[in-house]
Amino acid sequence: MHLSLNRFIEYAPIAIALFDRDLCYLAVSQRYCADYLVSQADMIGKNLYDVYPNTPPSWKETHQRCLQGHTEKCDEYLLERSDGSREWLRWQMAPWETDSGEIGGSVLYSEVITKEVEARLAAEKESNKYFGFFNDHTAVQFLIDPANGQIVAANHAAAKYYGWPIEQLVSMNIGEINTLTQEEIAQEMQNARQYRKNYFEFRHRLADGDIRDVYVFSSPLPVGDRTLLHSIIHDVTIQKRALEALRLSEIRFRDIVEGAPIGIFIQIKQKFEYLNPYACKILGASSVAELLGIPVQEVLSPEYHEATRQRTHTLNVELKPVDGLVQPLKRVDGTVVWVEISGQPILYDGRHGGLMFIRQVDAPQDKPAHGSPAK
Repeated sequence: MHLSLNRFIEYAPIAIALFDRDLCYLAVSQRYCADYLVSQADMIGKNLYDVYPNTPPSWKETHQRCLQGHTEKCDEYLLERSDGSREWLRWQMAPWETDSGEIGGSVLYSEVITKEVEARLAAEKESNKYFGFFNDHTAVQFLIDPANGQIVAANHAAAKYYGWPIEQLVSMNIGEINTLTQEEIAQEMQNARQYRKNYFEFRHRLADGDIRDVYVFSSPLPVGDRTLLHSIIHDVTIQKRALEALRLSEIRFRDIVEGAPIGIFIQIKQKFEYLNPYACKILGASSVAELLGIPVQEVLSPEYHEATRQRTHTLNVELKPVDGLVQPLKRVDGTVVWVEISGQPILYDGRHGGLMFIRQVDAPQDKPAHGSPAK
């Protein structure tokens, strides 16, 4: 199963790197290679510190904490490349477990956020020159007095987001929005004011009582004879919920596939050898046992048999990937579901086959969405 998981990681749409206990690369996604300007051949089997000899000591501390069972993350990390270029990253590293329950290494998820960070820095610089730009900016923004937490200014985007008119917002204290205690808020404002910290994760209260997760980028801004905090607020409630769900399902290798929100199955000699729960759901099966071992052709409309035979030959014999093909599949109960199927060649239990990805789509306008496949 490890090889199929490696293949899944390789083609995952996010940057993933899998390490053993010695921080040697076991697998990396193509997105990881693209983000870090490396090739898989330069990574697999090699130690992170050999690939990146200038890696700061803090990474060793992070890895050791992961090996002790902790999940580490950094929402804004500056990576300085050997050629002098710089990238901003958001990353999370978590331990993974072996079948015996022992920690076998760590898995790193990362995202290049250079454009996002540079946009924020540029916005802060511009706000020093053009205060009027603040009011019409589409990002939610405040000017806050760090001495007492009073909201001095709020833009139109803030009024729309929080649900209070600007006139009311500027009469409020940030403590009426931030769910932290007054003491905690005062400490964080001082961190921002003294440049100790400029990125924060808070929970903010809206006018209707809803509580939202937000990222706040806050930095000192001279305004007249005093220094205020210029805060830019981004709602990340959906992302936070998604990341939490991902964290709960990605500790072990198999969980990555089992919990994937996309149908995944492996075909060997044109038969189902493995299906994840989502693939079973798409095909209407209550358990994997209903489909294991049966020919894939049995769920296909006859008009797609020849195309599927050719695509299977491409995967199993030519060992080449196949792009997405929209076609109907017959579910266990006889109804039809339209899907897009793509695949990558895979070596599974010593046999060549295909790692297939299926995604449910709307039926073409000239095809029935339900019923028996077209004859």
